[in-house]
Amino acid sequence: MNIAEDKMASTESNSPSAPGEKQSVSPSQHTDLTESTSSENFQADTLRKFSYSELAEATNSFSNSVCLGGGTFGIVYRGCLPIGDFAVKKLYYTGDGQHIEEFENRINVIGMARHRHLVSLIGYCCEEYDRLLVLEFVPNRSLRFHLRDAERRSKLKWSKRMKIAIGSAKGLKYLHEYCEPKIIHGGIKSDNILLDRNFEPKVADFGLAILLEGYDAARIYVDSNISDLEKISELDIYSFGVTLLELITGRKIYEDEYIVKWARPLIIKRGSINVDYNSLVDSTLKGEYDQSEMERIIYCIAASVYRPWKLRPRMRQILKALEGVISHKELWIEYELITGRRNKDIVNWARPLMIKGDSINVDYDGLVDSTLKGQYDQSEVERIIYCIAASIYTPSSKLRPKMGQILKALEGLIPHQQLWAVEGSSEDFEAHGPRKFIFGELLFATDHFSNKNLIRIGDFGNVYEGILPNGEMVAIKKLRYFDEQPEEEFENQIMAVGKVRHPNLVRLIGYCCEGYLKFLVLEFIPNKSLGFHLSDTESRSNLKWSTRMKIAIESAKGLEYLHEHYPHSQIKANDIFLDENFTPKIVDFWHAEFFPKTDPRRISADRKEASIYTDLKISDSQSIFDRSEIYSFGVVLLELITGRRNKDIVNWARPLIIKGDSINVDYDGLVDSTLKGQYDQSEVERIIYCIAASIYTPSSKLRPKMGQILEALEGLIPHQQLWAVEGN
Repeated sequence: MNIAEDKMASTESNSPSAPGEKQSVSPSQHTDLTESTSSENFQADTLRKFSYSELAEATNSFSNSVCLGGGTFGIVYRGCLPIGDFAVKKLYYTGDGQHIEEFENRINVIGMARHRHLVSLIGYCCEEYDRLLVLEFVPNRSLRFHLRDAERRSKLKWSKRMKIAIGSAKGLKYLHEYCEPKIIHGGIKSDNILLDRNFEPKVADFGLAILLEGYDAARIYVDSNISDLEKISELDIYSFGVTLLELITGRKIYEDEYIVKWARPLIIKRGSINVDYNSLVDSTLKGEYDQSEMERIIYCIAASVYRPWKLRPRMRQILKALEGVISHKELWIEYELITGRRNKDIVNWARPLMIKGDSINVDYDGLVDSTLKGQYDQSEVERIIYCIAASIYTPSSKLRPKMGQILKALEGLIPHQQLWAVEGSSEDFEAHGPRKFIFGELLFATDHFSNKNLIRIGDFGNVYEGILPNGEMVAIKKLRYFDEQPEEEFENQIMAVGKVRHPNLVRLIGYCCEGYLKFLVLEFIPNKSLGFHLSDTESRSNLKWSTRMKIAIESAKGLEYLHEHYPHSQIKANDIFLDENFTPKIVDFWHAEFFPKTDPRRISADRKEASIYTDLKISDSQSIFDRSEIYSFGVVLLELITGRRNKDIVNWARPLIIKGDSINVDYDGLVDSTLKGQYDQSEVERIIYCIAASIYTPSSKLRPKMGQILEALEGLIPHQQLWAVEGN
């Protein structure tokens, strides 16, 4: 697990055992449990309790010939049993007075963590003062082993490094957010990122700190500015930033000076990200890397290591930035850049130096940090000042710019002057937030809302196809409003919806408000809805399995984002539209913003689908809409794999999925016949477990979170662990 590379290099050879020693297992016999002797065999069961004698026999009495190395927590040996190859970690002395029951309780917490990018715990041994862990064997050593040698490092091509960064972040995100109780690694470092045969990363040694008393994480990876143990999750963020720095530079932690100190001037200049790629990036890459991906990692490093700990991002933000789902540049926020001041009254102090009346009028000598001695670019300072003014001194919070607008202004991509607005003048934001259209523009775009352009009729309004003067195709939704709503209230709702951006959500382009008439101008999605394709046999037969799996996974991505950023109630097959590449885009997620649950239109729409998409078992003390997102998505997945859309689909499918309390699937009776058996059964099984956990779990409290469903669909966590019955 935590492998001492020098030791490992000498012991992991193909040479025979020394005379008189029992023959050790040849490395060629060893198998990655993730690839042949699958670790899923162990994940579905409880942890196995081994005897000390079993493990001694499997490791040739813990012989040096099978020693993989030593680390913070103990010494690791390679072992072999009939179940396959594994690693045995012999923990260092765990302190007086730790009872077996206490140790086993802690072990069970660690054993519950199962993810593709975590090293799996198979079992343990606890006898007297001996404490041993039996772990998945990962054959390709640690990230540190590959980084410390120039020749090995040169074989770590950029695609592998990016895969390692993203996969490791996925494992850490799982630990931080989906484990109950939450597990903070407390010692993430390049030694603790192991690589399988395909260079997929697996995070090791997570949770082991709770097994040892008085554990102190490796200090070179820990931010010395953090002393409050309640903030220990920030340690993982900082440590992961240091690990990413090792990954892209190839440098050791200490090489003349501490890597974090060495890299700072190569990344940050005068408070801004300004990278010296030639000096920073590992020379063994020979310039062969994707600069946009490299930039993502560098921003993650800067935000994790160089920002004050209270301002550091969470692991989920780092992961999304690495994947390109969110702008990586938003992770880095200018920190009291210009003034160099840190006093509590800085906001009031600076106002008269920036603003006269309602206008920006700057006293540069009084405002800008005197230690710069006038050595700055005034146009760049002016950009920052307008961003400050728009963020802090704008009289109404609804007029403040979005982070994306601030970023563009700082980079000089848009005129910074337009960020500054006073009460009543939101026009400056229209070009960069949702655009405000006039009614005449929409009339022209839809040929006066002609029936030939009508593409959807709904409880909340009809949708028309339209063409803007610039040739852009849009969908224009004419909302059904019964009462006149103040324009200011409607625009506040629009601004809230406009902030919601994700590749799997339909984008709000603009709006129109003319008295009783309210319109939304939306991204046009050409390929109709999932409901449309499932309702027609011919269209359904064109939905090949790979397309259906893509729809399932990417719809879950959109819903996970919504759950984090925006209130949402139910999802239906008719709410998932498909673009020209059959990429799903969720529509109508804004109904919670425009139509409260008591609104007649919302009640009408939800009642129509209640028997299909709503869990009617939820008690009367709860709103029927609470916790319904997971249930309704389970129904959508059921429709997706069966091709059925009848109202009794949930009851119809149950005996085909569940026997007693167990999952036991009748694939022939369940799966859509138009697929003609052309599907990946392991992927269908993942979806079925997600369906069962979302719909048939006897208590809504036991349903998984959307993030867990997504990770199960992607195969990142064992899907079997989603299925729970009462008390399990």
